[in-house]
Amino acid sequence: MSGFDVRGDFIQERCTGCGICSRVCPVSAVVSGPGGRVESFSTICIGCGHCGAHCPANCWDLEPLEDQGDLPLAGCVDRLFASRRSVRIYLKEDLADPVIDEMLSPVGLSPTGHNDQGLRVTVVSGADRVQKKLVRPVLRILAFADSLRLVTLLSGRARPMVRRLRAGEDLLAWGAPCVLFFHAPLKNVTGSADTVIAAAAVEIKARAMGLGTLWNGVLKILSPLLGMGRSGAVLCVGYPGVRNRWKLPGRRWTRRQPS
Repeated sequence: MSGFDVRGDFIQERCTGCGICSRVCPVSAVVSGPGGRVESFSTICIGCGHCGAHCPANCWDLEPLEDQGDLPLAGCVDRLFASRRSVRIYLKEDLADPVIDEMLSPVGLSPTGHNDQGLRVTVVSGADRVQKKLVRPVLRILAFADSLRLVTLLSGRARPMVRRLRAGEDLLAWGAPCVLFFHAPLKNVTGSADTVIAAAAVEIKARAMGLGTLWNGVLKILSPLLGMGRSGAVLCVGYPGVRNRWKLPGRRWTRRQPS
């Protein structure tokens, strides 16, 4: 569970019996007495902290949020998403550890199913290390597998890509100086979704910091072979070497109203 201690931190004298904590609790763990005042908490509590976050009387003595007026305007968020494109050209500049730490800060605030804990991010940082740890091993495997040119012959429309890879071109990490592998514990039944949500939050933060990103499905598939373990999502990150100049039309999608 999280660091929120629903029982140990509760100050019962502050409770006014408003009932908000009972209404926002996702598992009905709040036990109220006469007048609606909280008496105890069931052992089914998952430690999500919704009760404390919404309590008008601050019965858990939590620190106040920063001014809500600092939140980005809807138009700013729209512009952020409109300017987002996958980046495959990066500047030859590694990311400093403080930059990586700031970029990863949303992971601890990212929602998870049933308040499951234990998300983990494996960081391969530094262009040289990315090449040594991720790119070169795959190129060696490809060279061995394609020793008789069978991979090239069977690759079909991907044949030009295979030839470029065989020539040593980095079409895996695309020259990114940092690669992030997102993992969830095997016991986490929503782990696949949780890692993608966390990675999406990190991507938004990275974009707001002026960084470029690439969702890398190839490295996600290859992550167990590269010693990274099973990954739910993989992001390549770095300072973009190109910038978006024109707004592309959005992808086609539909909104359906069930009958």
